[in-house]
Amino acid sequence: WFTKYVVQSREQKNVSIDYGMNANKLVVLGSARFCKEWSAINYDLLCGTSELSRKELFTILFFLPHWDYNVHRNKCISLLEKISSLNNVHLDIKAHTRGSGALDLREKERLGSRSNVTILDEEIHSTLLVNSADVVVNFGSSVAFEAMRQGKPVINPMYLHDNRTFFDHSGAVLDTSDEESTLNCVVEFQSGRSSAPRQLHIINEFLLYRVDGGSREKDVLQSYLDLLSGHEAQLLN
Repeated sequence: WFTKYVVQSREQKNVSIDYGMNANKLVVLGSARFCKEWSAINYDLLCGTSELSRKELFTILFFLPHWDYNVHRNKCISLLEKISSLNNVHLDIKAHTRGSGALDLREKERLGSRSNVTILDEEIHSTLLVNSADVVVNFGSSVAFEAMRQGKPVINPMYLHDNRTFFDHSGAVLDTSDEESTLNCVVEFQSGRSSAPRQLHIINEFLLYRVDGGSREKDVLQSYLDLLSGHEAQLLN
C-alpha cells in the first residue's frame, strides 16, 4: 500500500525487514519530533517566550508511565513519596499525556497534600517542565530525549517495570535498580557529588543513532521534506 515506510533508526529498519517488510520501501529519516533541528525550534517557541519560573528548592521532575505497560504501580507511588520526603526537594509530577498514566484520587490525596509536591496540569508542555527542573526521572518514554537535548540528567529506575528499553545500559541515562539506589542518586545530584555518566559524547552518539537518522550530515527535517516532495535521490539512508 505504501511507496515508502519511514522509520527513525537503522535498528528499526532491520527489525522491520526481519518481520518481512520490503527493504526497498523502508527509509531511515530519524525522528521529526525529537531531532536536533525541531528540538531547537520547539525550545525557542516555548522557553523563549514563556519560561517557567525556577523553584528555590532542588526540583525533581517525574514523568509517570502508562500504568498498564507492565509497571509496578505500588513501587512507583512509594518512590514518589520517598522523593517528596527528602530535605529541600520539590517534586513535580507529570501524568502521561496518553492512555492510563494519571494518579487516582487516593494517590493524589496522598501526594498532593505535601507542600513540596506539585501535580502538574496536562496542558503544560514537557519542554517547559524539563527546562525548570534540575533532574528528570523517566523510564521507557521518549520524553527523555527532550531532557538530553536540554542537558538535564535523567534517572532511569529500571526496577519499576518489567520491560526492556533502549535507554537501559546505554550510558546516556543513569540506571537504578531499586528504591534505595534511586534516592541515593537524587541526593548525589542535589549535593553535586554525583558520579553519573555525563559524557556528552555518549549522549550525542545516542541521540544521533536514535533520533537524528544516524548521520551527522543528515538534516532530518529536510529529509522528510525531500521525501514528501519526491526528491528521493537526496535521501541519506
